[in-house]
Amino acid sequence: MEGRWISPEDIASAAGGLPRRHSAQEIFSGTPAIGEAVRIDGVKFTVVGSMDTKFSDSNYFTSDDESVFIPYTTAGELWDARYASVMLFEPVAPNFEVDAMQQFRAAIANRQHFSPSDKRAITMFGREEFKPSTKESLLVSKLCSFSLRTTLASAAWADDIMLVSVEERVREIGLRRALGAKKSHIRWQFLLEAWS
Repeated sequence: MEGRWISPEDIASAAGGLPRRHSAQEIFSGTPAIGEAVRIDGVKFTVVGSMDTKFSDSNYFTSDDESVFIPYTTAGELWDARYASVMLFEPVAPNFEVDAMQQFRAAIANRQHFSPSDKRAITMFGREEFKPSTKESLLVSKLCSFSLRTTLASAAWADDIMLVSVEERVREIGLRRALGAKKSHIRWQFLLEAWS
């Protein structure tokens, strides 16, 4: 959103940090964050950029909007992490996702000495993997919406029928009450007639 991305110099000096807008607003109370210092586990980082909020239909540890990005080499030193367990990358445009995934797999395969065609070596998720579940969710919500509207329409229709039925039989109701019928008996009579 503002500033810049983490550079090779930041990686060498272990100084750069890149918070999302939500994190920056929370940490700096709305004041400009670029150039400010932040301490993470006692290590001082300089904010070099701020990322805009993003739509997230899944995440790995926590929402990106609540995260701060630091150089991987620094994270390895801080938390004694020799190997990456999760890598995040984004193609320059959504229509290049498949090509970007193949290129990424090939680059990692070359570096880690496994076959780029070995799908078991690393697990990758892209937008295509989430489309079926998104479509299912939309279908379920549409069906629920349709069912709710149908139920409400049926209830309104039954209510109208009962109202007309009661208005047409006011004299009968009065006669039954005069002969000792309770309100609950009359109510049950109309409910049973409405459902039959």
